[in-house]
Amino acid sequence: MVTIEGGGSSGKRPSISGVDQFAMACDGRLMLMHADDEIELNRGDTVLIRAKTPHRWHNPWEESAQVLIVSSRVV
Repeated sequence: MVTIEGGGSSGKRPSISGVDQFAMACDGRLMLMHADDEIELNRGDTVLIRAKTPHRWHNPWEESAQVLIVSSRVV
């Protein structure tokens, strides 16, 4: 479970993970920069981030948000 405070992000630049990641917004709203797309996630929304896909989390709103991230190795 990751909490991103209002105005916070996962970093200045997109990151690339070597594993697939399943993410579910549990509370609040978040923006996900996923490859060349920008996706808004609201509570209950889910997304699959494939391994080696550049991505970055951002919370442009005032209230904090929580996202559950589950990683899975590619076999």
